Amino acid sequence: MYFHRRWQLILLGSFLAMACGHGSMARGDIVSVLFTGFNPSNPSGMDFFKDSLDSNFSADFPAFNHTSQVFRYSERSEAFDFINSQSQIDHLFIAGHSWGGNATIRLATEWLLPANINVDASFQFDSVDIFDGGLGDDVLPSNVTNGYNFYQIPTGFFEPGGERNVSGALNVNAEDFFNDSSITHTSIDDDTRLFDLFYSRMRTIVVSQSSVVNPQSVPEPHVLFPLAIGLVYWRTRRQRT
Repeated sequence: MYFHRRWQLILLGSFLAMACGHGSMARGDIVSVLFTGFNPSNPSGMDFFKDSLDSNFSADFPAFNHTSQVFRYSERSEAFDFINSQSQIDHLFIAGHSWGGNATIRLATEWLLPANINVDASFQFDSVDIFDGGLGDDVLPSNVTNGYNFYQIPTGFFEPGGERNVSGALNVNAEDFFNDSSITHTSIDDDTRLFDLFYSRMRTIVVSQSSVVNPQSVPEPHVLFPLAIGLVYWRTRRQRT
């Protein structure tokens, strides 16, 4: 009897070790490609967005490798090469400001679509058509699952105005959304509120679609608040009884 129990324990321990080892080797890769506009500051808003993504993805998804790079709007071929150089991509996000918003659409349509590469989501910061005879920025490509286009209403005579209606995308006036009329074409790509909003959407996509992450281990912010209220209510009821 002791002999059989001993071997049962050894086999059970071996299976558990194999299961744990398999789980620890699970890996997912997130790739983010960001495009600046015509005359970006140094560092640009997209550089700050990159830093924000690197920090947040690292904290929330330690089992993933997050790789990101910032390109100028004209470096669409280089961005495609960067994507192709990745050994594994589980989630792909593209974003751009001004002419860089146009670059996201053209990258997805002219390079990624022919290569059968899908994009989880694109994010356009006050996207402006480059007007070089190429593809516009007002239609979400079929290989992009989710599109988010945030724009502002120009007030200055020489201030560019972003595309207000990207077909297939969610189009939002950032000034109305944040109740802030001070948002301009040159400030919208440096708005941490948009950084947080876009990352929240990226985070939701990764959690909902990934087989590596347990969704319960990375709860969404809107889940935490009702949970906290529920705990307070439960403790109050216990104290009363």
